[in-house]
Amino acid sequence: MKSKLRFTDVSTEYMEFRKPELRPTTYASYMHLLKRRIIPVVGSIKIKNFNNDVLQGFIDVESAAGYGKHGIRDCVSIIKLVLRYAADMKYGKYKIRTIKYHRGCSGMRREHSLTKDEYNKLLTYCIENPGERTFPTLIAMTTGMRIGEVCGLKYGDVDYKNLTISVTRSVKRVCIPDMPSELEISSPKTQSSIRMVPILPEVARLLERTGNSDEVYISSGRDKPLEPRSYRAKYNRILARLGIEHHTFHDLRHTFASRSINSGADARTVADILGHTNVEMTLNTYTHSTDESRRAAAMSACRMQ
Repeated sequence: MKSKLRFTDVSTEYMEFRKPELRPTTYASYMHLLKRRIIPVVGSIKIKNFNNDVLQGFIDVESAAGYGKHGIRDCVSIIKLVLRYAADMKYGKYKIRTIKYHRGCSGMRREHSLTKDEYNKLLTYCIENPGERTFPTLIAMTTGMRIGEVCGLKYGDVDYKNLTISVTRSVKRVCIPDMPSELEISSPKTQSSIRMVPILPEVARLLERTGNSDEVYISSGRDKPLEPRSYRAKYNRILARLGIEHHTFHDLRHTFASRSINSGADARTVADILGHTNVEMTLNTYTHSTDESRRAAAMSACRMQ
């Protein structure tokens, strides 16, 4: 009976309904969040009883467990999709209106961007030690490309004359709970992610010197790409070898965006390079002030006129 339907029942039905139209990676992401984080907390709630208080309770539980605001928002978005589906199917009413997200812990925020010294050390090492082991890092830190996009690059995507890289594919390991994972090579996640990005002359020269054919993947030196998790391990070993504090590979994207904005590049241009649809995403997500810029701002504000 409809009155007895629980959130877990409707979410299963909703995912089966949406599966044909969802990208495999999107489907896998939804299923992961549903099974690992959403259903254990609210799965037993009857759809007819799902309201603001229930959703706020879910947010409180997630926050107390230490999950970040961005991840919690992703979960809430999926919950709302299921509830809208339930309303369309006449299983219940869509009652969610206002909810409150927590500010998060009061401790120091993790610094996403590499410091100037860390960046220079890593850049120098990659340039002086060219090859499959360092090329993905070198490209990411000088273009802001995502790890899946870098792993999906072929030598034929590089225009050595015009110094550009064509970003048209991405490599992902698709993991659906209770099913074997698969390596997927597909187009980037959004239309704006399919783009042309500039490449430094010295980086282009290093790539061209390999003499590899157009169909060879830069990340592996073979006709098959290296998957992201395998390259992350190589990247982490490079950082450890150089004595650089751990930064995720995605932090290279943060670093590129922050360095670009702080050096005077306009936000629209940086957004286009990163493959963002709007400038707000670039400014709010990937740009952060550095210790040097904060110190310079303070000194400027306090300088006697």
